[in-house]
Amino acid sequence: MIKKKILKFGEVGKILVKGPQVMKGYLNNELATKDVLSKDGWFDTGDLGFLIPNGSLFITGRAKDTIVLSSGENIEPNPLETEILSSEFINQIQLVGQDKKCLTALVVPNVELVKNKFLEEDLSQLNLNKNIGTFFKSQINNLLKSRLGARSEEQILDCYFVDAFTLENGLLTQTLKQKRKEIEKKYSLQIENMYENKFSKKI
Repeated sequence: MIKKKILKFGEVGKILVKGPQVMKGYLNNELATKDVLSKDGWFDTGDLGFLIPNGSLFITGRAKDTIVLSSGENIEPNPLETEILSSEFINQIQLVGQDKKCLTALVVPNVELVKNKFLEEDLSQLNLNKNIGTFFKSQINNLLKSRLGARSEEQILDCYFVDAFTLENGLLTQTLKQKRKEIEKKYSLQIENMYENKFSKKI
């Protein structure tokens, strides 16, 4: 059942479409059809976006990717991650925080640049190096803070360094999109540890 509410200009919501170009349903799958198609013909694209007064539509991400914090705040990770990737020190990133108090991040660093910047540091175990961790956390939060319309809940509590997401390890789709659920499952213990370690120290 698709619930519809017309939003104001600039408000982010699900994108529904209707018209002769929209399918009538999935073949021999009534349940799947009901999930995406309302009785009056509105199709749920699964995308999030907003309209501006001139009629232009901006797509901000996928509804299924939305992170809902324990406070009830909705975070759209895709535009935030795109902003973070403007840092030359970060090759890939995934923000996490579903049902948590705040965001954390899984980071695939540009190892060569890290080596060049931290010449005297021990890089054998990046996640144990406080200087590098602090540097990346600062980089990420400064980028997020500088975004137009940035919100306080869009800051990260901590980050954890991981290996690259690839087709070979099953963490990318054929179109090279990150498999968010699989990534979170693979690093579930590390994600939990980020929250436990920080909050146990009352940071």
